[in-house]
Amino acid sequence: MGGDHLEAIYDTSGNLILTVIDVMGKGVSAAMLAAIFRTALHLNLDKAVPLAEIVESINRVLCSQLEKMSMFITCAMARVSADLKTLEVVNSSHCPVLILNRSGKVTEIEPGGPPLGLFSRLRYEHQTIDLNPDDAVLIVTDGLYEWQDCGKWWGWENLKDAAARHAFDDPEEFWNRMQIRIRESEGEGPPADDQTMLFWKLNPEHDPDSDSDTDTKI
Repeated sequence: MGGDHLEAIYDTSGNLILTVIDVMGKGVSAAMLAAIFRTALHLNLDKAVPLAEIVESINRVLCSQLEKMSMFITCAMARVSADLKTLEVVNSSHCPVLILNRSGKVTEIEPGGPPLGLFSRLRYEHQTIDLNPDDAVLIVTDGLYEWQDCGKWWGWENLKDAAARHAFDDPEEFWNRMQIRIRESEGEGPPADDQTMLFWKLNPEHDPDSDSDTDTKI
C-alpha cells in the first residue's frame, strides 16, 4: 500500500525500460496512483518514440485522472537499447539517477522537469549516454537516504559515496547493509519512509552479436 513502485520490463522493440517512481502520500490513494502509472506505462510499450514522449504520454494520463487533486509522482525512467549500446534517461523531479562504473566513476543525471500529474502540456527532455561494458545504473527513492543518523540527515552525498564503493560488486549486500544502518538509526518498527532500489548492471561478458539472452543483470 506504499507509494514507491519500480518496473523492469522490455518493450516490443527489445529495449529494457527501468523505472522507479515515488507517489506523493501513502496508503490506498498512493497505491492507486501507482497502479494508474503502471497501466499507462504498459500501454506505451509498443511505441517506437523517444523516451521523453512516453513520459509525456504517461503524464497526460495522470493529469486526466487526477484533474484537480493535489497529488503527483516523481519518476526516474531509463531505457537500455536492445543492442546494449545506449541509455536514455528522463528524470521528472526524482532524485538523481546514478551511472556507476567499475573504475569508480560516478555520473549523476539530475532532475530535468517537474513531477508527473501536475501539468498536462509539459514537454520533457531525455539524456542519452553511451554504455560501456563496466557500467551500471542505480535508481533509488528518497527513503534510502533521508533518514536521521545521530541527529543529522544521512543525506544524498553519503548514499552516492557508499554506492560507488559497494553497490557495483554486490547490490544485494549493499541493500542489506543499508537496511541495517537505517534500522540501527531509526529503531525497530516500520521505517519513516518507503525505500526502493533498482540496480542494473551490463554483463561485461556479453557479446552483443551472440544469440544469448542473458545480457543483463537486474
